[in-house]
Amino acid sequence: MKGDTKMKKAIAYVSDIIIGRTGEVISRESQKKAISQYAADNDIEIVDWFEDEAYIEDPRMRPGFKKMLSCKHKADCEMVLVERIWCISRSMSELESILHEVESGNVKVEA
Repeated sequence: MKGDTKMKKAIAYVSDIIIGRTGEVISRESQKKAISQYAADNDIEIVDWFEDEAYIEDPRMRPGFKKMLSCKHKADCEMVLVERIWCISRSMSELESILHEVESGNVKVEA
């Protein structure tokens, strides 16, 4: 911990991300590395990880995402970390709805 600053707490979410029509995948492992590095660089403690292997456009249908929404640690956290917002949804209307649901209380999504 740097100085006297209080370490922030977060939960993290990853999902395999398929890039457009290329079929290239941004893996959950590479996302975890990037999120972990970001957390270390910014004095953030990740208290729980959630992930989904298969990308389903409606995040509410993904088992890992559902678990994240009901996570008992969420109330103690300031943020949900994602490597890029695409892992939640690519649809702006869907994303706005989901972010409203995820960002309850003091919890904010940070990509």
